[in-house]
Amino acid sequence: MPHTFTNAPNLQRRFVQLQVRCTTEGAVEECKGNLLKVEKWSAFNKAWQPTTCDEPIDLLWSTINVHITTLEPGLDRRVNLFFIDTNRWLLPAETPVPLRAAITYAPGSILRFHVRVGGKECQPQYTFIKATFGQAWDDITVKEIKNGD
Repeated sequence: MPHTFTNAPNLQRRFVQLQVRCTTEGAVEECKGNLLKVEKWSAFNKAWQPTTCDEPIDLLWSTINVHITTLEPGLDRRVNLFFIDTNRWLLPAETPVPLRAAITYAPGSILRFHVRVGGKECQPQYTFIKATFGQAWDDITVKEIKNGD
């Protein structure tokens, strides 16, 4: 998860990206990543609760800054899932950022990201990413979870 400096003094960002691999023998055209929704863990209710980020957002592919690309065998790409900054904002890596998708987080917050990656003539793949936030703004543990557990 790289740190990225910005043009604002004292503001840094840390990006969380998913590595996507082409598992077919041929190229997958029109490959696109979507953040479907984000949920927050409630220790009180012992259940996932909805956040304001509750509708699909097109994600940008890292370094090429486009929503759609071609994946080729042996040429893995990363899609930007979200970034956090020194102000403790969590934002999808999208321009412009949909206001509903901006989430604040606090130490101890646990969020679950529902993600879809698909392409032309290719079955979409779904995954869940769990992010746990520590005391420092950039203290984050990210892992893939099976079946949304």
